[in-house]
Amino acid sequence: MRTLRALLKWVMLVVTILLVTAVLLVRFTDGRISSPDHIVLGYDEEAGRFQVWEKKTYRLQGTDGPYVIGDQVYRVTQDGQFLQHSIRRGDTLTVIVDNADEDQFPIVLQDTLTPPPDRYDMPERMLVMSDIEGNFNAFAGLMQKHGVIDDQFKWTFGAGHLVLTGDFVDRGEQVTQVLWLIYKLESEALRQSGRVHYILGNHEVMNFHGNASANKGKYIRAAQLISGNETVAVATRFIYSEKTALGRWLRSRNIIEKIGPYVFMHGGISPDLLKYRVSIADINRLAKTNWNKIGSKQPDESQAEDFITGSKGLYWYRGLATATDDYPKITGPELDRVLAFYGGEKLVFGHTLQDTITLDFGGKTINTDVRHGSGKEDAKTMGLFIENGIEYVVDGRGSKKRI
Repeated sequence: MRTLRALLKWVMLVVTILLVTAVLLVRFTDGRISSPDHIVLGYDEEAGRFQVWEKKTYRLQGTDGPYVIGDQVYRVTQDGQFLQHSIRRGDTLTVIVDNADEDQFPIVLQDTLTPPPDRYDMPERMLVMSDIEGNFNAFAGLMQKHGVIDDQFKWTFGAGHLVLTGDFVDRGEQVTQVLWLIYKLESEALRQSGRVHYILGNHEVMNFHGNASANKGKYIRAAQLISGNETVAVATRFIYSEKTALGRWLRSRNIIEKIGPYVFMHGGISPDLLKYRVSIADINRLAKTNWNKIGSKQPDESQAEDFITGSKGLYWYRGLATATDDYPKITGPELDRVLAFYGGEKLVFGHTLQDTITLDFGGKTINTDVRHGSGKEDAKTMGLFIENGIEYVVDGRGSKKRI
């Protein structure tokens, strides 16, 4: 009995220490213990009080939208007004950007969505960007400096190709504006025999799944109001579903494409994928019918679709750039087998942050994920520019240097 009492005292002491530590950390740091829907333990600096199991609230902050569901349009103004109106087929909508320049551009909704091919001949010119994450200034600024669009955000790249290797959503303040610009440029490029390739990354597909962990609060609140559901996962899933114009468009995009000798994806291709003998077309088909499996950490590796959407799948795999706790960096012979199977000479990807556009394995891999700058003319913003078969690093100031 004494032993049990002593054990209980020690347990109570440990629990007390843990609780006091949690309270102190929450009070004197910016941290909080929370889920997407509730604050388990936090401290409200404005009210000067602790929060215990409170419903988490989100606010509309800054210009956002438009969101289009059927014939209804929803948008948020700079001062936080939530507006709704009807739209007719062929109407022009104006997208207003929440930036210092108060940029804006018109869009017209596409009548039909055609799933893009996944193989293309090599164009004379191609600009590749990755991981913009709702940063409109970096995205538009780089394209303007290198002749892809003009100052009115119109396509000026002719028959050139713009390749976007995923993660253009989350974290930033202009997610909807970035998406609508891509949407607009797709049809404009086609009219000039050009192409825009939007290859989805893990963050796009996380939102399909309802995972809003990297979303700004204003997007969560807009999703709640539009969907009529306060549960964050349900609201986010609705906004990125087939019921919305942007959701339907995003879900029709690919996760891997081959352009000339280059194979593009967001994260990478693990050599373990080869045992499934799945083609590029197979991968895209399986991804589009298994969006709900994104992020599985322990997939059933007996099924190709589980592997593709798992931790070593094309959205998440980092082994082209580095080793992780779960797997080593790919070896040269393994990379050669991947390239041989998919008929490419080089793999181009994002997802794993580097200081600059990075070549590895003698140029057989190219990592395009960099920490982009915040302005339109920032040297930190970088892309890969390929012209007449020659590869260059370009930046937001207009620099163009051969790799």
